[in-house]
Amino acid sequence: MTKSTGPALIGILDDEEAVTSLIVKTLQNYGFDARSYHDPSTFLVEFETLKHDLVILDLGLPELDGLTLVPQLRKMSPDLAIIILSGRSADADRIVGLELGADDYIGKPFNPRELVARTKSVLRRTNRPVMQKSQRRIALFGGLKYDIRTFGLTYDGGEEIMLGTAEARLLEAFLMAPNRILTRDYLLDAAGRENSLDRAVDVNVSRLRKHLQEQSSGPPIIRTVYGAGYMLTKPVQWQDTTE
Repeated sequence: MTKSTGPALIGILDDEEAVTSLIVKTLQNYGFDARSYHDPSTFLVEFETLKHDLVILDLGLPELDGLTLVPQLRKMSPDLAIIILSGRSADADRIVGLELGADDYIGKPFNPRELVARTKSVLRRTNRPVMQKSQRRIALFGGLKYDIRTFGLTYDGGEEIMLGTAEARLLEAFLMAPNRILTRDYLLDAAGRENSLDRAVDVNVSRLRKHLQEQSSGPPIIRTVYGAGYMLTKPVQWQDTTE
């Protein structure tokens, strides 16, 4: 498991895409590195590779109940911070979740500002990094610079373009997993599944690839792995800057 650096890496596990989209956008606005997952299997695969600082999970998950997942995550990563997010109103569920190892419990519907406040509080209590709103995270790769807060892609010569939301989400997925094959299903989740067709991924990757190769005559920065998916071929360095 690779330890995260820079802003706190937060995984949001909920099968409601509207909920995860809201949480990711809210936390990213406050400088956190937030990523959404919609099923336990996909999340656990990435959890074994990346060192998450905090996981926000719903109890009513497909395949695996959230109350079962809490002790499993705690065993895999003893210093992980966990917040349960659930529409279940029974006190028993809240108490059991906390007894199993969760650090906090937030009911649905929730106030986004309260979620941010509780996130910061839990991270402070567990001595995990807290990224303030005035800080930004920058990715450097292949002579390019990408600002995860603004979706700005800067070329080596200084010219900057703004990526669309789907392209930015795809690029961030690649930047978090350089030199790894990412499947179309994985990239559909990363892009928010605005379109459920695999072809939508191909179109957005093609647009993103065009932006990345705009001022580069070298090998493709994003390579097609036929029958498997796509891969970012450049190493990535992360910088944290203060505005």
